[in-house]
Amino acid sequence: MSQSKGRREYLKSIGAFAAGLAIGGLAGWFSKPQEIVEVSKPETPTIVKKKITWWTVVNEGKIVSGQLVGNSPDFENAVINEFTKQYPEIEVEVTMIPWGELFTKYVTAFEAGTGPDVFFIPTTWAPQFIYSGYCKSLEDFKNELDLNDFLPSALSAFSAEGQLYGIPLRVDTRLLNYNKRLLREAGYDRAPAYWPDEVLEWSKALTKEEIGQYGIGIVGKATDSLLYEFWLCWVFTNGGAILSKDNKECVLNSPEAIEALEFYCDLLNKYKVAPPGALDYDKTALRTMFIAEKIGMFSDGKFAIVDYAKKPDLEYGLDLIPGTKKIRSAVVLGGWAVAMNSNTRYPEEAWKFMKFVSEPRWMATWSLSVPARYSAASYAGYFDDFPSKITFEQSKYAKPLPMHPKTGKMIPVIVQGVSEAVGGKRSPSEAMEWITSEINELLKE
Repeated sequence: MSQSKGRREYLKSIGAFAAGLAIGGLAGWFSKPQEIVEVSKPETPTIVKKKITWWTVVNEGKIVSGQLVGNSPDFENAVINEFTKQYPEIEVEVTMIPWGELFTKYVTAFEAGTGPDVFFIPTTWAPQFIYSGYCKSLEDFKNELDLNDFLPSALSAFSAEGQLYGIPLRVDTRLLNYNKRLLREAGYDRAPAYWPDEVLEWSKALTKEEIGQYGIGIVGKATDSLLYEFWLCWVFTNGGAILSKDNKECVLNSPEAIEALEFYCDLLNKYKVAPPGALDYDKTALRTMFIAEKIGMFSDGKFAIVDYAKKPDLEYGLDLIPGTKKIRSAVVLGGWAVAMNSNTRYPEEAWKFMKFVSEPRWMATWSLSVPARYSAASYAGYFDDFPSKITFEQSKYAKPLPMHPKTGKMIPVIVQGVSEAVGGKRSPSEAMEWITSEINELLKE
């Protein structure tokens, strides 16, 4: 057999074997029922949401480049929308409460052991809320913040016994608001810088009682707003204080404090350069008079310009609260912070929201006056205007109310005594003696 023939026979046999295997094997494979294997799709993980509640005050907003920003509910909705994008596992429920209802709603809820997980709180209430146990200490969280970015006075307003209880959001200070046109017609090209002499001189020149125009507005209504009026600013610039340096006794019966309150009351009762009926007036009432050009000067914050914008022909000016030759100016530090409920079930989630809402962009948007951190001051040109700059300048002279367990009880005593002095029920010295005695009794408890 030749070699080529042998090769052909070999290939034939291989081909036959392969064909048989193909026909028999494949036929057998197709003839058997096959098990169907289902491939499961990967499951989408279910997000278990934790719900936190946020209570805040209704915010009127501010005008920036002709636009209203930071107003409720636009601000709150924007914050929540952005926050839930970043933290889809956290649900936030917001409640916006009018200012006049805020304190009662807070205290009622906290005393019942309930209330929101996160809440906005003004400086005035900070001592009472902290020492009443409403606010959770932020010592376990605060290292996540750049505390050097915050105004020191704002941090101190929400700190007690070395611990931080709130993240400051904004700083509010009163300013001297004055009518440029009325001052110009009276022969002045600037606001008064010092009391008593300049304040009295300017006030007399601006007063035209026959047409119902007065030089300066005096608040006498017994509300917390009375703490921020000229009289206490003048106590501070005169070297006085509410409490001694060790916080152990009230010193409002000092000659410096009595002199300041006496001048405040004399503007109304002796010199008659303030509109009568001061016991019925709070800051809002005076703002209305100022817009109507019935008073030439009064104390209000930068946030008043939202209302001034409704009267375009109003020529208003803003300046530092008048002080003395020794102390150029002084004001009580106002402002707001975001705090955590001491009874919150979700401290980690609450902190994430607090940290988020205190970012410079949100702080800048919400602040009606000026933000409490330096980095927020340059956000989007929101604070490049003169009202913001003069507020920043005034904040250098701002002092918070005493951080003391009894501050919450001191406030109504001070307010009552000063209101009675304005109304003539007590003389300024009698009022200060009564306030001092009452507060010292409180401090002994």
